[in-house]
Amino acid sequence: MILALHAIDRHGADATTVTRVPVEGFPASGPPVVVVVAPILNCPGWSCTFVGEHEQIELTAMAIDPENRLWWRSPLRRLEAEALRDAMLAVAGQLDPQMGGSLLHVKNRGYFFDHTSKDETRYNVPRRSVYLPVVRNHLYDVFTLFDYTDASVMTGDRASTTVAPQALFLLNSDLVERASRRLARTVLASQTTDDSERIDRLCEHVLGRPATASDLRRCSRFLERIRGALPENSQPAATWSALCHVLLASNEFIYLKCPAEIEFP
Repeated sequence: MILALHAIDRHGADATTVTRVPVEGFPASGPPVVVVVAPILNCPGWSCTFVGEHEQIELTAMAIDPENRLWWRSPLRRLEAEALRDAMLAVAGQLDPQMGGSLLHVKNRGYFFDHTSKDETRYNVPRRSVYLPVVRNHLYDVFTLFDYTDASVMTGDRASTTVAPQALFLLNSDLVERASRRLARTVLASQTTDDSERIDRLCEHVLGRPATASDLRRCSRFLERIRGALPENSQPAATWSALCHVLLASNEFIYLKCPAEIEFP
């Protein structure tokens, strides 16, 4: 039942589902849906992906339930902090898929951080985010910026904010810069030398879809502008790294959306 609640919450529900607390007098609509979803999780071959499959958006449903209280569509939502970090490492070919183990390198009851002189936390590792240490008073900056929960409080829900520091992080962080450079080297290592083919493969790899005519036109124009702005002796990797950085910071990469929804401009 708990898994069913969290599966629904991650695929479109609001905070009233997991916490079971009505909002402004509107009764929580979770339990009836849980009754339907919970048996699915006991069937052979079930998966959270299956539970989250999207339905086509209908104008009649939008007219009846514009706030999606009845969950007739999967709403647009941003990747969680862990998924965003792991996705960047994965498309750059840097994610370590090793299972199990611990990244803590201190003895039991030992300290590796304080606010004055000691900081032995290691977040610059390619392991999946689930294995990163969670230090209550020294949370990883990616987690802090992208709405990780308060580690000192038990909760089944997360906020979803859109604030300026998130955009600044995507523009300036070492994580995105390293992933962009690695991804650019992968693009340039391909046998093709045609920019259009490279752009198409890059979109397939990062966004999971072929490049559209608009993508090809805009990306080609962007590459030309970057080449004109860089010194003449600059390496091609610098140009393609800039384009890779743009795609990794794009809304289409960091947001999940129903296929029937309007495309991002």
